[in-house]
Amino acid sequence: MGYQALWQDRDRRRALLLSLMVHLLVVLAIAIWITLPDPVPLESFIIIDIGTPTEAIEEIQAPASASPAPLAQTPQVGAPEAGESQATALDLLSTVPPPDPVEMQLGSDVAPPEPEAATPLEVPPQATPLRAPPPEVRLPASESGSVDLPLADIPTTTLPQIDAEVLVPRPLAESIQIPRPTSVVQVPEARALALTPTVIVAPGGVIPKPSVEVAVAVAEAIPQPLLRVVVVEDQPDTRAPAVFGETRAGAFLTQGDVDSDRLDNRLEGGDAPRSGQTVADAEADASNLGAAAEIDRGEALGSRLALPPTPFQEQRERPLMVLIDNVGGYPQSGLFEAAQVVEMPVEGGLTRLMTVFDRSDPEQVGPIRSARDYFVMLAQSVDGILVHDGGSPSALAAISRDGLTTFNAYSRGELFSRVAGRSAPYNLYSYGTTLREAVDRLGLERPRSVSGVIYRPPDSSTSVGGLEIRFSGVYSSGFVYVEEEKRYHWLRNEEGAVDAFGERVLVDAVVVASIEARPLPDDPEGRLYIPLRGGPATLFIGGKMVSGSWSKKEGVGVEFVSDEQLPVDLSPFKTWVILTPEYNGVVLH
Repeated sequence: MGYQALWQDRDRRRALLLSLMVHLLVVLAIAIWITLPDPVPLESFIIIDIGTPTEAIEEIQAPASASPAPLAQTPQVGAPEAGESQATALDLLSTVPPPDPVEMQLGSDVAPPEPEAATPLEVPPQATPLRAPPPEVRLPASESGSVDLPLADIPTTTLPQIDAEVLVPRPLAESIQIPRPTSVVQVPEARALALTPTVIVAPGGVIPKPSVEVAVAVAEAIPQPLLRVVVVEDQPDTRAPAVFGETRAGAFLTQGDVDSDRLDNRLEGGDAPRSGQTVADAEADASNLGAAAEIDRGEALGSRLALPPTPFQEQRERPLMVLIDNVGGYPQSGLFEAAQVVEMPVEGGLTRLMTVFDRSDPEQVGPIRSARDYFVMLAQSVDGILVHDGGSPSALAAISRDGLTTFNAYSRGELFSRVAGRSAPYNLYSYGTTLREAVDRLGLERPRSVSGVIYRPPDSSTSVGGLEIRFSGVYSSGFVYVEEEKRYHWLRNEEGAVDAFGERVLVDAVVVASIEARPLPDDPEGRLYIPLRGGPATLFIGGKMVSGSWSKKEGVGVEFVSDEQLPVDLSPFKTWVILTPEYNGVVLH
């Protein structure tokens, strides 16, 4: 009953098992200790280091022999007496004479001499064989010299002569000289290209005599022209009435010349050499003379007929001044609608165009390029809105400093777009409606009224059929006068220029003005400094050439003044203004 209670108690049962396990381990350890064998003592040795044996001075390979060598005789050495020191044994060994050295030359035909037979040592009758002598002990050299140790008297084996094999060195590969490559630059021979004119002479032929027909038209009565008489009174120099013919505006607003010797152009009863003008009495007082006392305006301008100035008045919008490319962007868009085009040089001997729109807006204009500071100054002078794609550092600084209103593609990207078919930067364009709507939306519109008189060149002016200006060896700009249209056709590199729609680029007047241009110092792009100070200029209009000067005027832009100090209003005309440092090199045709 007690054991059952003990076994049912978990803690007691665990303690009992643990006690049994401990006792079993103790018993097992005692049994293993009893069965272990006794330890065997290790054998002790004394190790004497006698040093490293001396290396042989010369190594000789022993020749092989067909017969085995005879066994060496066992040396008979007398045993030292008991108690004899080691030095006595060494003295005894030193009495044995060493064998004569054998000299042998490798590669010799004479065989080495055979060694003499070893003579056995005399052994006393009581001598008993001893152990082999101890190994040779290397003794340190004394101050007087080295110690000669005895050599064993051992018969030597005759070594047969072996011919030394001469090793022939392997031939080395012959070195190959690699020539140093020579750089050769072939420059094609320069040739001058000369244009050889080709003349084709047609075979001579008989020109038929033209048939002449004469037709007499029915005589018609020529109506009397409408005459207008203007009398100016109370002037120090009284003027006679000036008679003007009725005029009609045309492309250049020119008037047909009326011959003064026609009878129907004279006043009734008059005999003046010029229509509408009376002959002054030579004895009359100057105060009683009419307009004949002073040359009228029409005669001052070189006309044979006194023509009245033709006034004009127009309503203009605020100018949009768009900078467009003139290199890879040709043919350009927007030249047809431009009221004025200003062509100025940029870096590289090329030019850039600034188109001015204040009469009508273009359908499309471009490609639009970056600004230069001299274009910024022109836009400021007419209060225009400059449309550009970035600009030079000086141009952007001037815009920021002066607060000029511009449409920059960098900040107004919604007003610009890139078209397909052209690569950047020659594919950036804008549209007239888009630009004008932006002007109205931002409240930037400032309409103005333009009025004045239409300028006509004097008949005495030199007639010029065209002109050409060469900016560099790769670009020239010029114009040719088209008599039938009374306008000038733009020549780009001596070829007739067209716009993006294939239409000829025509203008009413051309102004060529002199400027100063020099590269900016330390500018990596080679940009130019152009101060726009004014200078000599020439106006080409109506096939005539008028000399004068130009200046940048506020509210006008480029103003031309003739040599007679007569300002010419360019507003009525579509004008192309060329500002060039090559003014003295203009070629006239």
